Amino acid sequence: MPEKGRKQFNSFRSLITSSAFLIGPAISGALLLFTSVNMSIWINAFSFIVSAIMVYLLPNLNTEVDVGVRKISLEILKSDWKEVFKFSQSNLFIVKV
Repeated sequence: MPEKGRKQFNSFRSLITSSAFLIGPAISGALLLFTSVNMSIWINAFSFIVSAIMVYLLPNLNTEVDVGVRKISLEILKSDWKEVFKFSQSNLFIVKV
């Protein structure tokens, strides 16, 4: 991305993220006013499915193969969790917070 477009991109991204934190609960509240709780949950589930389909249909822009990327395996997950537990034991204050 060109350096001059980064500020504008970050501004738009921040605006969209902040708006989503306000608009999401507002839509949820409106759904609860006009429909039942069960219907609101079904509408929310449907919106997640539509979002997943839209994300799936996005083009793949990564044409280069990342050399440093490892495929997820059971050994990698085990070693990652061991690191998490090691960190948690040595930093109890952070874990409690």
